[in-house]
Parts: sequence; C-alpha cells; structure tokens
Amino acid sequence: MEKVYIHNTMHMTMLPRDVFKDRLEVRIEHLKRYQARSLVHNSDCLSILRHRNLSRLISRDLDLPLEFLYVEGTRTCVNLSEDDKLLVCSYTGPKLGYGDVPIPENTMLQYYLVYFVKRGSVPDDCAEIAPTDEEVAA
Repeated sequence: MEKVYIHNTMHMTMLPRDVFKDRLEVRIEHLKRYQARSLVHNSDCLSILRHRNLSRLISRDLDLPLEFLYVEGTRTCVNLSEDDKLLVCSYTGPKLGYGDVPIPENTMLQYYLVYFVKRGSVPDDCAEIAPTDEEVAA
C-alpha cells in the first residue's frame, strides 16, 4: 500500500534530494473531492496537519475521523522519498481561528496530489500516447 502524507502545504525541504540532482521530477495533479476521498481511504496515510480547525474542515470533507487528522502537540518534519505521495489540502476562505471556534461560511478546499517520477520516464497513463521509436526517428 502506498504511503500518502496529508498536509495543507508543500515545503521545499520535504522534497527528495534526487529532485535537486535532476533525477526526479515533481508532478502535481488537481484532484476532485471524490478522488481525494478515495485516495485517503485506500492508502496508508499519515496526517502532518498542525491546525485543528483546518483538520476539522478536511475531516468533514473527506469523511475521516478528526482524531486521525489532528493530534494535539504533534509536530512532524517529513522528508519525502521518491515513492511517497503528498496530498495537499488547500484552504480558501476567511482566516481560521484557533481552538474550538465555528468554521466560517464560504470556505473552499482544493486537493492536489504531489508525487515523483524518475526524470525521462513516461507515466503509465501516458504510455499509449508516447511516440514509438520509428516516430521519433522520422
């Protein structure tokens, strides 16, 4: 089962070192809510969220227990490996307060999947459109 980290941002310090040595490419895909929900329910996930109210919002949106997304006092630094994935939950809306305060109206979450591929490789879903050796030579 693949390892997926859940966070609200991606930091340069999280990236595998091979990204900086031009051995890996960073890919980012926008996911619909049902795709993000399916991903977290069918993967080995670890939440590294540090904001309780954002965790509450994501918990409701992805149908996950709050206790899974947010553990008081948890501070985790993550260095992703080339096999890891990161689900970035991007919040748009009024500033979220701290503590048990109501979630503001007019909020929106967007989901992005960050993953890595070896430089020069073709993702499986693009294999059918990749040119053949004959087409490249022509």
